[in-house]
Amino acid sequence: VSYLATQLRPSDVCNVRYLSFEACGLDKQEIYANSATSLLCRALCTNRSVTELNISDNEIGSSHDAGLPLKNLLASNNALTRLDLSRNPLGFRCRPDPSASSEVTSALALGLVHNTRLRSLCLSECKLQPKGIELLGRSLLTNSSLKELDLSRNPGVTRYGAVALAKGLETNTGLEILNAKG
Repeated sequence: VSYLATQLRPSDVCNVRYLSFEACGLDKQEIYANSATSLLCRALCTNRSVTELNISDNEIGSSHDAGLPLKNLLASNNALTRLDLSRNPLGFRCRPDPSASSEVTSALALGLVHNTRLRSLCLSECKLQPKGIELLGRSLLTNSSLKELDLSRNPGVTRYGAVALAKGLETNTGLEILNAKG
């Protein structure tokens, strides 16, 4: 992944539009100092050709902290329109606590606040807790570019989480599809 990440950086040379590392175990092992997800996100911060990124089912959030790289990716990359992070344990690292949010979810919500291009975000089966759902709901107050948000199969989509999402949708004019099914 390290070598590939260096090849993604020069956007004038790279013409890749769709990039998928689904179920590749990017962050499965802790033996490396930097996670593969971090390297990939850093490379994509300056890349302007990749519009769709699928890094689902990669243990992102389980051992390395991918929060800051994901936040920076969302805040700086204006080419990315689809991001699939489904089936990654973004919601918590150890014991689930409904009143807490993981650093990854918090950073992701902050990145969404500054993003103006992402149209589709899939966070299905990410073990998001109510506090994480609340933070994502708050990001909807300012992010009107997101058209589709998939939060299905997350334990945090409870009555509390639904209220937080509803508050975000009070002023949001962009979201067209919200999937929050259990």
